[in-house]
Parts: sequence; structure tokens; C-alpha cells
Amino acid sequence: MSPMAAAAAGVLIASTFVVPFGVLSAGPAALTVPPVMALGFAVAILSSAVPYFFQILALRQLPAGIYAVIASSMPAVGAAMSWIVLGEALTLRQVAGIACVVMAAGGCTWRAARASARA
Repeated sequence: MSPMAAAAAGVLIASTFVVPFGVLSAGPAALTVPPVMALGFAVAILSSAVPYFFQILALRQLPAGIYAVIASSMPAVGAAMSWIVLGEALTLRQVAGIACVVMAAGGCTWRAARASARA
């Protein structure tokens, strides 16, 4: 399956779970207004399909260890961007959790690299 088809399938499957909640909360009439539909489409493309497409491309191009470190760092980048752009405060527990996940992924990759260098 091509990366674009996989991204489209992912957004389609996700929308089958999300759209019913939107219809129930806003009502079907509110969701059929053209500006609302355009905004919903833009949010779906920019927040889901495009990042998912690039993740699939990276997964195909990068070694598994490097991709694992990048994938585990994504929540850290998201938290940092929410702090920088939105001014969202992170608790010490959240920062510690993010640091633990990133260090664990880096440690696994480092250990795997050392083991392959010995072999």
C-alpha cells in the first residue's frame, strides 16, 4: 500500500469513530454548513493525514532504531510546542515522563548499536 493510500485509509477509519460524536454534540445541521465542513476538512488533512503520510515515509526510509527514537520523541516535541506556542504549563511529572520515554528509546538504540558493533 502506498503511503498516500495508507494515510487516506487511516483518516477514513478514524473519521468513522469521530464523526458520530460530532453529529451528536453539534447536530447534523451545524455540520453541513460549508465553512464548517471546509474547516473540518482542513483540520483532518493538516492534523492527521499529512503527519501520518510523513511517518509512513520515514518508516520506509529509516532504520528501525532511528525511527523508534523519532517516534517516541514526537510526544515530547508536541508538549514543547504546546508550551512554546500555546503557553501550556507542563507539570514536573509530565516533563519527567517525557524525559524517561525519550531516554529509554535512545538507550535501546544505543545498546543495540553497541551489540551489533561487537558482533
